[in-house]
Amino acid sequence: MRALNVTMEEVCDALYEGNELPAEFLQTLLKMAPTTDEQLKLRLFTGELSQLGPADQFLKAMVDMPFAFKRMEALLFMSTLKEELNSTIESFAVLESTDAQSQHAPRSDTECELPREDSAGYSLTAKHALLDGEENLKKVDSFSR
Repeated sequence: MRALNVTMEEVCDALYEGNELPAEFLQTLLKMAPTTDEQLKLRLFTGELSQLGPADQFLKAMVDMPFAFKRMEALLFMSTLKEELNSTIESFAVLESTDAQSQHAPRSDTECELPREDSAGYSLTAKHALLDGEENLKKVDSFSR
């Protein structure tokens, strides 16, 4: 918090009001999230806040705030959504330009050739013959034992 020159009160206000905080800062705060046992200890703490260190004071404020870490996750999502949307738009633009280029490019006869009906029928017939032959071999093998 010192690096960003923000106070605990400013962070709490931003979380309550849903104001934007830097994504890196939110990621750091989410990594600091206390375990269930630590949350319980902080909730049950009844002493003076001055007895706690600055980090514990901040965590105590976060634990006392309803859904503080869910709020952080939501703010992080909102802050990264713009970047992800721009990236997706750029990707679609690249795909569209590639598609447009491929539609106008000359093609050879062998490129993207679809199988003809008669060749597809032949390959299926050949597969059936091979499978039937394999089953006949199994039958012969079982009789010879």
